[in-house]
Amino acid sequence: MDFGKVKILLIIVFLGLNFFLIYQWSVLGKSVSIYTEPFSDQVANIKRTFAEHGVTINASLPSSPTMLAMTTVTIPPVWMVNAEEISIAANKKAVSSQPFHVHTPLGSATRVAPDLLRLDFQSANAPLVIKQDGHLDVFHKWLARHIYNFPSYQLFYEALSHQNGVVEYLETVNELPAFSAPLVIDIHQGKVVRIMQTYLTVNKSVHNRSVMSAANALLALASYMDKAHLEIDNTIQAMQLGYSSRILGKSFGYLSPVWRIVSTRGYFYVNAINGEVSIQSQ
Repeated sequence: MDFGKVKILLIIVFLGLNFFLIYQWSVLGKSVSIYTEPFSDQVANIKRTFAEHGVTINASLPSSPTMLAMTTVTIPPVWMVNAEEISIAANKKAVSSQPFHVHTPLGSATRVAPDLLRLDFQSANAPLVIKQDGHLDVFHKWLARHIYNFPSYQLFYEALSHQNGVVEYLETVNELPAFSAPLVIDIHQGKVVRIMQTYLTVNKSVHNRSVMSAANALLALASYMDKAHLEIDNTIQAMQLGYSSRILGKSFGYLSPVWRIVSTRGYFYVNAINGEVSIQSQ
């Protein structure tokens, strides 16, 4: 027996069998579709998972882009404070980034943190922005004239009744709200009595990253509850995609996409890139 010829024959048979199996695998891969769980089933499973923790979901799951850019930010080195609000100077004055507190007959200005400015007005000198008819036109025009870089904010929350209440705006980045950069205005008897403004200077987008869906953000929150053994009566009321800042130094940081989940017990923030969860209690 010629073992050389037998060896060659076995090699040919072996190679032929491999090519045949590869072809069959290719045909099978094209003919069999991958099963995707229907969205309604995903929602039902998520609600069932949260129910085990005493949490009810009354929020709709919003759609979201598949990619978002992370963005670098800096804290403004100076802040323009208008003399019509607080007379720090005869006209507009650039306020340094160092902590400060200035008190005048009109009120006081305090740089509470590098990115947070607080203005308090004496009641007698506070600007009247809302009249008894309740129209907000004068208020909005006043904000546009006097709030530092007001066009970069969008209305987020309004609770006004009989000329009293709170209005909150959020700085916007890539047309999404920056939850960590609010502008909060307290109003009493139609007058602005306090302004708390957080402002970040957006520099540039670092790079696009894949963003998890609202459903996956809820699954990340459910996983967090499992690990933390959270069993609380709670109701999820709303979800919104936006940005949250993380300051790395005194004047530099970055904004990362997050899902803000509003519940009756506070806010959950789920990092839309890595699924990290943080909690802000009410």
